[in-house]
Amino acid sequence: MRITNICLSGPYNENWGYQDNLLPKYQRLNGNDVSIITSRHVNDKNSDGYLVTELEEYTNSYGVHVLRIDFKFGEQFARFFRTYKNLYHELEKQKPDLIFVHGCQFMDALEVCRYAKNHPDVEIRVDNHADESNSAKNFLPKLVHYTLWRYCANRLNKYASIFYGVMPSRVQFLNKYYGIPITRTDVLVMGIDDELVEKSKEFTVEYRMKHHCEDQFVIVTGGKIDLHKKDTIELMKAVKNMERCHLFVFGSVVDELKEDFERNLSDNITYLNWINQEEICKYIAMADLAVFPGRHSVVWEQCVGLSIPIVVKDWTGMNHLGTEGNCIFLNETNETHLRAVLENLCENKDVYEKMKKAALKKKDDFLYSRIAYKSVYPLKQEGQ
Repeated sequence: MRITNICLSGPYNENWGYQDNLLPKYQRLNGNDVSIITSRHVNDKNSDGYLVTELEEYTNSYGVHVLRIDFKFGEQFARFFRTYKNLYHELEKQKPDLIFVHGCQFMDALEVCRYAKNHPDVEIRVDNHADESNSAKNFLPKLVHYTLWRYCANRLNKYASIFYGVMPSRVQFLNKYYGIPITRTDVLVMGIDDELVEKSKEFTVEYRMKHHCEDQFVIVTGGKIDLHKKDTIELMKAVKNMERCHLFVFGSVVDELKEDFERNLSDNITYLNWINQEEICKYIAMADLAVFPGRHSVVWEQCVGLSIPIVVKDWTGMNHLGTEGNCIFLNETNETHLRAVLENLCENKDVYEKMKKAALKKKDDFLYSRIAYKSVYPLKQEGQ
């Protein structure tokens, strides 16, 4: 199948471990002819803002053809309205069998609709990464979603076979803000690169020996530790006086939390600072447990894909991570409650082993080879 991925609702960064990288990679490895049409927007190192890169066209290391198209009315206009030059023309050149739209929040979704209208045999599938915690936090963004992006989503709804949310909360967002019927939606989870799973597990013994924690209960946490994840410090307080337990923390720490963060470091807490995606997965793979008491990040799904039991804050719409026993959802994230949960898992082997067994059963759902299959083939063929 010839598949064109449209990544125009946000920046696209080559060689990152995001869904817009890994979905096309595994669509290609699953035997399809795959391309990406995206803009000149990329993220800076910390994902804090947009940068503008050069126009380019190339085939990446996975055999996916990547084309960056230019802004139609200038970069600032495109940053908000997301309009670009020659999208329709490029679709005419590529003649896809399937167009997978990554995010429906761009005005040039209307160009995708125009192409679908003129080519009724093309399959259109749309996914959504927006929810109220990351995109509709206050009045103005909510208004934009209820008006401009609702209009684009409803135009796509005339031609798309299905809308995916990458979490249940993002399926609900499609229904609440855009009016997409629940019957026309499904969850297409984010996950982990299959290759990283195998590579990471090879380092488990080596990394435990390196940090002298072969006989300890190893916990991992991290991400960008900001004011939305300050509960990480509560986790550090909970762990620092626990025996036979070692916590590894990765990621950057914002200036407002650095003093408190550093004050709570101890002999059984190792701060890894910022590490790349491969290193993150190696540390997760060597851990007995992953704990995330703050805001959601894709690392949660990666932990499930690495078959690691997880303890996470109970945000609405997170049941895709597992209700079979691999995951504990926290109603409270203070030091006292976290310590009680962790001591129960450390001291009661049977309780932990049940979590581990459930985690092993859940992991395949979060491998991108399987996610990519679901992104392409009709729902009735799944599991065949």
